[in-house]
Amino acid sequence: MRRLLAMVKWLLITVVRVPLLWFMVCWTLYRMPLWNADTTYVGAIHYKFIEIDLSNRGIFESLCGNTLVRLEGQPELYIPDSDMQRLWAESPHDMRVKGYTYRVQVTAARLLSGGIGVGQVGPLERLQQAPHISK
Repeated sequence: MRRLLAMVKWLLITVVRVPLLWFMVCWTLYRMPLWNADTTYVGAIHYKFIEIDLSNRGIFESLCGNTLVRLEGQPELYIPDSDMQRLWAESPHDMRVKGYTYRVQVTAARLLSGGIGVGQVGPLERLQQAPHISK
């Protein structure tokens, strides 16, 4: 009986420690910026309706409350969900009918691991052209 209880105890400790260790490693990889390395990315928003991001970064950012955004001609960026609500205030299909899209400025820090940190959305500029929409 003691042996069974000891196994259950170590199993529970492992179940708690492994996700905690994963979260700490991801936090280090995706939050440690280079010094004075903020970069500004500007582009029209690429609206993608079905976004399945099962990468390690995607899972980590979704747990932290961040969303993937795509800008034309720029790398994939993560922004807070509250900023994403500003970018998707209206359905992109309705925007296509009305004939406008947005150009946005996102400022993000370069990371020590070589990636791009979570960005902050700057001012939105309304463009008189159809939005780029994909599935």
